[in-house]
Amino acid sequence: MKKYLILFVLGWSFWTSTTTVNAKEVVSSKPQGNVTFTILPEIPADNIGGPYSGYFNLKLSPKKERKVRIKVLNPTKKALVVKTNVHDGLMSDQVIPSYQHQMTPNKLQPKPLSEQIQVVKTIKLAAGERKWVTITIKPSAKFVGQKAAAIDLISESHNAGAIKNRFVYTVAIIGQGSQLTHYQKLDTTKIETKLVGKKSAIVVHLKNPDPLYLTKGRLKVSLVNKKWSFFKYSDTKKDVQIVPSVYFKDNLYLGKKRLVPGVYRLKLSFKSAEYQVNRYRYVEITKDQARYINAHNAAYLLHRNQILVIGTGMMLIILMVVYYIWRKKRIKNDKNTI
Repeated sequence: MKKYLILFVLGWSFWTSTTTVNAKEVVSSKPQGNVTFTILPEIPADNIGGPYSGYFNLKLSPKKERKVRIKVLNPTKKALVVKTNVHDGLMSDQVIPSYQHQMTPNKLQPKPLSEQIQVVKTIKLAAGERKWVTITIKPSAKFVGQKAAAIDLISESHNAGAIKNRFVYTVAIIGQGSQLTHYQKLDTTKIETKLVGKKSAIVVHLKNPDPLYLTKGRLKVSLVNKKWSFFKYSDTKKDVQIVPSVYFKDNLYLGKKRLVPGVYRLKLSFKSAEYQVNRYRYVEITKDQARYINAHNAAYLLHRNQILVIGTGMMLIILMVVYYIWRKKRIKNDKNTI
């Protein structure tokens, strides 16, 4: 699973020409392709985690606003327009923190951090110019735990023909409220069977109900058939990070396995630097769900056909051997009769 995840992330980064400065990176990497602009966050002295973290991790007061800055530089010989986007921290379907504003809004936080953040929508840079962009975090009602948001800085450039390059820097902002003392802990909400891209999967829906950024986590989700325990599906992810107050999904890809209908015991095991929890529930996979997934699972169908070909070949070989032995005995019996 790790191998496919790494290949996916690398491919996605190359395609979008995007650099992300997320909540756990220490050093910002450079975007792919020909850079049109660069940034330098000015990390304040009271930043939690130190001044070299590459992202803002700030104690927020319900009475005072906070201001932080990002320096934006245009190293090219052409004027540039950089646009900004503010959005909340979410989780991708690969169980990775994501700050893409195109994703489904977070419904677990009644007052998300993005609503407190103000920044100019457009930054115009002359050739070789640099500007400081001020980010204002407005005060809001007192809150417990943590909130996660981010700012995108986006530049689009047109090359020959219809090719468009899009460069994005993402700077995470973690807001710290009063200390969280009671944990509801990670839990499952439901499962579904579906095609993720072109891959058949059991999709387990999860939620982090706490306003708490979970780190160094080990997430294991498994389904074991209640009647026939050798029918089981599982997935384990290590070094997981989960943003506060979020719904997300974990895809259990079936690969070459056949999906068998029935009642399953779903087990969620999660251990992080913050806490440990095990959850259990029973879920049902219907015959219609299994039939549809198996009919569209190319890896399983190929594997099944290979087994059928090999099995048919072995049967033919066995029949030929049996026929050979039978014929040899018959010839021998015929000679003895004469």
